[in-house]
Amino acid sequence: MDSIQVLAVRAAQKSIGTDPVKIDRMDIRPSLGVVKVTFEGSFLEVQVDGSNGDILFVGQRYSDFIEKIHDGSILDVWFSPGGQIFKLTYTTLLSFSLMTLCLTGLGMWYYPKVIRRLKNKEHEG
Repeated sequence: MDSIQVLAVRAAQKSIGTDPVKIDRMDIRPSLGVVKVTFEGSFLEVQVDGSNGDILFVGQRYSDFIEKIHDGSILDVWFSPGGQIFKLTYTTLLSFSLMTLCLTGLGMWYYPKVIRRLKNKEHEG
């Protein structure tokens, strides 16, 4: 594992030209004989052959990027590196906004029914 780590860091340095901050995770796929190494602070992935140490792939992990866009954590990367306060704040505000829209929409749907019912009672009585 140590030599795979060294090979992956060296391949990442060669690819992006700077030292990756540190390894985020190493996914070992024994059935394929591949170790996928991802780095913190970037969407870079290095795939290393587990049997001989050959570098099979160096590239961007677009699935991680799309996931960060989907859950909103990309904004934390841009606006508050090292924390999740921005994501927690705006998701809380968005959830309260959604609840408010649902409740006011329910009121806009239900209130005319109540008015019609009251008017029908007036005409009947």
